[in-house]
Amino acid sequence: MLENHWRGQILGSVGKALGLAKSMTYAGIKPVVKLVWKVYQSGVKVPKSEMKEIESNLHRKPGLEKWFIKIAPTTTG
Repeated sequence: MLENHWRGQILGSVGKALGLAKSMTYAGIKPVVKLVWKVYQSGVKVPKSEMKEIESNLHRKPGLEKWFIKIAPTTTG
């Protein structure tokens, strides 16, 4: 997990945050890290039909469902 990997280092720049994210691994898997500059419109909601597919990759911790979500990686073909 990123918070364990960065060990309290100050994330004082975008470069620092990206560098730490790129250098971490979880269960032998390295993340794909990309900076997105696009400003997204607020208030946009994912349709329920699409959210159901997204939710299949999310594992929520009982009692902390709203705040603790583990995202299971998917393979790309």
